[in-house]
Amino acid sequence: GGSGGGSGGGGGDPTGQQHRAAKVPLRSLGLPMGHVEVRDTLPTPAEVANFYLNPVGTPVLLKGAATHILQRTQVEDWTDEFLTKNYPNVKVEAEAERIETREAQARQMKLKKFLKRYRIKDKPLYSVTPISGSKLGGEFKLPPFFGCGKWLERLQSVILWLGDYETKSVLHNDDVDGMMCLLSGKKRWYYIDKRHYNKVQSKACGWNVADESGRGYGEFVRMKVDNVRPSLHACYNSTEWYHADMEAGDCLLTPTGWFHQVNSEGRALGLLMWLYPVPDFNHTSAEACASQAPDTTPLNQLSWLGDDEVSFLDRDEQWMARWFRENAPDHPYNDLLQDKQAPPSNDAHDRDDEGEDDTDEDRGGVRTDAGAADEED
Repeated sequence: GGSGGGSGGGGGDPTGQQHRAAKVPLRSLGLPMGHVEVRDTLPTPAEVANFYLNPVGTPVLLKGAATHILQRTQVEDWTDEFLTKNYPNVKVEAEAERIETREAQARQMKLKKFLKRYRIKDKPLYSVTPISGSKLGGEFKLPPFFGCGKWLERLQSVILWLGDYETKSVLHNDDVDGMMCLLSGKKRWYYIDKRHYNKVQSKACGWNVADESGRGYGEFVRMKVDNVRPSLHACYNSTEWYHADMEAGDCLLTPTGWFHQVNSEGRALGLLMWLYPVPDFNHTSAEACASQAPDTTPLNQLSWLGDDEVSFLDRDEQWMARWFRENAPDHPYNDLLQDKQAPPSNDAHDRDDEGEDDTDEDRGGVRTDAGAADEED
């Protein structure tokens, strides 16, 4: 046998063990950095803008904050029985994956039908449904820190997430700020700071752009996140991971650009709001928010921009790129923004579901994420 590898000689691997190394969760390859910040009190609008949802903000877990987004109910009211009684004919988008690939076919069905089927153990479903144009949206309002000033001009979409058993998302990031409020179950989020975009958004780390590859939708890391070979994904070995543990009643703020992978446990029901980043939230904005009562308008009566504003940041004179140049010139995200002419499209599209029958509709693996409407009773 020669001095290299191969199947013979002392330097070889005749059993192939190196190539059949045990698979592990993706997050186990990196460096654990601990839990994100936790708050027991609501932040003010100024604190949200200055510490969490600004261009170099960090995620924060808000304990018990979900009570502040409910119009008339309590967190514990959000059972299947409550949904079946009050919203049986709301249309939902259902997918049949426990481990997300973004290649599964989405089906549309009435909520009452989904609730009968989603907890079948060998064929579980989960739903990610836009409710900005739905009767369900009337059950919710903005939290106090979003209910004033420029936040009201930046609402992108609002989503209801419902599933059972253990589900896992792909690793991805969003070009919008996000807030998830959990009404049932538990979720663990794993985060990578967006300053590592040049590593994560590379072919070596499995980054997939659906418009280029034809696989899935949006942009994400294309791999089964709980079943990866360390030798094939060594680029994550030095990656710093943060985590956030949510339980019913908690809300979690995620700044634009932060990579995240989410695991759900048990029956998990959550509300996800997306907002375009708010530029130039200054002292004047903070005073204006402090002097007015938060907006308590039901979410389905507010104006949601969806993803049609493809020149949204251009209209603000590329404020984010300017912010980084002026406030964080050494931040590696500058390199990305210099090449970014417009924000990428999100995965949301307005639609009108009025008048459809009760048959499942095949969506061909493309999710529709904004503006769902209810079927007439």
